[in-house]
Amino acid sequence: MPNEHSDKTGLAFALYAPEADWRGRAGKRFRKTLEFISGAADEAGVPRPGEMPAKALELGYAKVYGLARKEQAAADKDFSDAKDKRIDAELKERALEHRLRKEKAEADKAEVEAKAALLTLLLKLKEAGVVVQRNENGYLVRPAPDGFDFKLLMESVRALGPEEPSEQETTV
Repeated sequence: MPNEHSDKTGLAFALYAPEADWRGRAGKRFRKTLEFISGAADEAGVPRPGEMPAKALELGYAKVYGLARKEQAAADKDFSDAKDKRIDAELKERALEHRLRKEKAEADKAEVEAKAALLTLLLKLKEAGVVVQRNENGYLVRPAPDGFDFKLLMESVRALGPEEPSEQETTV
């Protein structure tokens, strides 16, 4: 029920009592209590009854806006994380291609060096007068002819390189 004090107190109600009761000590105390409650409500920022629909709308808008911002931030973060993952995957793929090319080049180089070393060995053996053949397993073999001088072979091997043969090799 509207009343002239509803804007001031923020609370509107109707009490029915004899007029004498409102003018006496009890009525005075009742009015002071209402004024105190209204003042505390004003200090606390409690909206007045006329302001409630507007305040509710404002709070509802703030809530919806806050939720939308939160969802947008989560979507932005998800998008950023997905983009970072795609970039990382691309970089790993490029690094893998580079590493594979490098490993293949190293393997090719090692194969060429092995073939060059074999060729060098064969040339040195030829210079030393030793004939070699490959068997089915790829080993270089040649049965020694009767009367083959292994000591002469070892001396020739020593002359080919700085490596000294072990005692076991010289006793063969």
